Amino acid sequence: GDPQSVHRLRSSRRAVATVLLTAWTSLPRQMTDGLPSDVANHQLTLVTLGTTALRADAAVTLFDLGKPLALITYLSCAPDRTAAREHLIDLLWVDVGPDASKHALRQTLWYIRKRLGDRPLIVGGDMLKIVAPIDLDRDRFLAAVADNSVENVVRLYTGDFFPGFAAPGGAEFERWADIERQ
Repeated sequence: GDPQSVHRLRSSRRAVATVLLTAWTSLPRQMTDGLPSDVANHQLTLVTLGTTALRADAAVTLFDLGKPLALITYLSCAPDRTAAREHLIDLLWVDVGPDASKHALRQTLWYIRKRLGDRPLIVGGDMLKIVAPIDLDRDRFLAAVADNSVENVVRLYTGDFFPGFAAPGGAEFERWADIERQ
């Protein structure tokens, strides 16, 4: 084409590239908007009885019901707070093919990292592990049961374990949560 058309096309491509680059570079900031800038310094509390949330303080909810919280909850309850990647995929993404499920797990881990900022929570390769200290209401409840502390059991039990979760591909997680409720 003529030089003017070529110039308009290049300008148009540059404008699109600029918009995409701006959106991409601002994404992590957008994912942490509304969170305290020092979220890494707050105690993490995982609420699983009666309601579900990962909180950085009583008033700051980092995650609520969904697959990221299901992943964090499962790892927090697992022995040594560790599970194999393949097992987590089977729990939460059995409805999609192998490549798509691996990608979904990677995206979920990326989202968790971006949401928490500088605070490391989950690390690992083939085995994923929770590395941050998390106050888990389920653990406090089970300790009260083991101590036969009726008063604490009554105070700590605020409802069923991980209620209301239903997601495509998450049937195995739902079965696990059912077992935990018993």
